[in-house]
Amino acid sequence: MEIARGPERDLPVMRSDDLETLIEVEACLDALRQAQRSEDSSAVRLGCDRVVRLYEEGSDEVRFKIVAGGGPSMPPNQRRQFLERVLREDPSGLVRHEAAFALSSFPDEACESLLCCVGLKDPNYLVRHEAAIALMTVGTDRALSCLEKGLLDSNNEVIMSCRLAISSIHYRTRHRTHTQFTSRESDS
Repeated sequence: MEIARGPERDLPVMRSDDLETLIEVEACLDALRQAQRSEDSSAVRLGCDRVVRLYEEGSDEVRFKIVAGGGPSMPPNQRRQFLERVLREDPSGLVRHEAAFALSSFPDEACESLLCCVGLKDPNYLVRHEAAIALMTVGTDRALSCLEKGLLDSNNEVIMSCRLAISSIHYRTRHRTHTQFTSRESDS
């Protein structure tokens, strides 16, 4: 790999095969979106298989591109299973971070549990931070004990993210209770 010399640090130059693969990922995600719009289940299945294959064979950049850019491309069930796998297994902290972010669009107990049990315990602070931020959106009272343990993290960004998530969950709980109370009052 060639190195481009910069004033602050050395940056690897993108190889032409990496660029071609990234372009192929874009084309594949675009074709998958089109197959979804036309409700072509065979093309969707083939497209999902191709995306997963590109992910498995890809560099960190390719895997990041697929996780970050594949949101609306894959059907929700396949996307969710894929993101769970990425959060548990990907060797890159940045890619796992992006998976934790994407999981915030699945607000249910299983996702919340995954973010608590896997995301908040990840060795990479970026992943722990993003898991807490995702829980800010999808977390419920069940996540509070995990987030409170995150207040003891060695990283300040993780601590701050856990505090924000805790406050959001408390707000939603209070707001929901208040809204239910006031709507019962107005029914009387």
